[in-house]
Amino acid sequence: MNSLAASKTFLTGHLYLLIIFALIAFVGNTIAYRRGFFHLTKNEQRPFVIISLFNALVAFGIYLLAMIAIPMLLSNFANRIFEPTLWQLDQNIKKTALLQIIGIGCAISALFAYCLLLNRQEMWKMWKTYPRQGAYKTIFSDILFGFISWLIAFPFVVVIAQLCDLLLYSLLGITEYEQAVVSYLKMTLNVPWVFGVTIFIILVIAPILEEFLFRGLLQNAFTNLFGFGKGLVIASLCFAFFHFSPSQGAGNFSLIITLFSLSLYLGFIYQKRKSLFAPIALHAVFNGISMIRIFLSLNNT
Repeated sequence: MNSLAASKTFLTGHLYLLIIFALIAFVGNTIAYRRGFFHLTKNEQRPFVIISLFNALVAFGIYLLAMIAIPMLLSNFANRIFEPTLWQLDQNIKKTALLQIIGIGCAISALFAYCLLLNRQEMWKMWKTYPRQGAYKTIFSDILFGFISWLIAFPFVVVIAQLCDLLLYSLLGITEYEQAVVSYLKMTLNVPWVFGVTIFIILVIAPILEEFLFRGLLQNAFTNLFGFGKGLVIASLCFAFFHFSPSQGAGNFSLIITLFSLSLYLGFIYQKRKSLFAPIALHAVFNGISMIRIFLSLNNT
């Protein structure tokens, strides 16, 4: 009986959210379409940054090496020097946070050094290309455009997430699953400085790094090879699968499809504005709202 009631509550809640956000998404995207938000001329779809796929993949290799290999080596080194008790229980989350900070610092430093070896003019254009004709678009206007884009993208992404969750329930009977980031946040609640650092990484560092890697490097590289449409889809697939985690189980299905739909918006506004500041702003706001929802759910449990 409890199981039946829980299933009914799950279906009712998701159907209500689906209907409400579907209406909001339809109205918002229709208005945006009529105002030319989704319009790109053939000239606007052309590549505006010249970067090879090889250089993009090398940058990704540097990022993964710094984020995974270096913290792993440091952890093994520390385990041999310090007493094992220092790395147990609540100390383990502190250790993870410190290694994460070191990894991010190494990744940013290494990527910056690598970019200095590439064409600097193209690197500047990757971050911000000023139009030769028309209105002068400032960085602030790009950020504002990213914020406004959230109003268009978020309801649609929520609809996709609800549909995926309903599909998971109908096929596998799954009513809930926990994202890796939620599990990590739960572990950081008892260590305030780690929780604060984690929030900063999610809201600031991750949007900047991920937009640089997936939009600035990968999307531009694929657009140069296959054109904007295919480049957008391939880069979005890479972005979505990059967030795969074995701990999420079948929840990866919902997460990957949801992030793919978000990435399409991120890549589109990057091509439209020709500025990384627009997708960074959209990405940061999306992460911020997601963190608020996660935090509220943690308080309710």
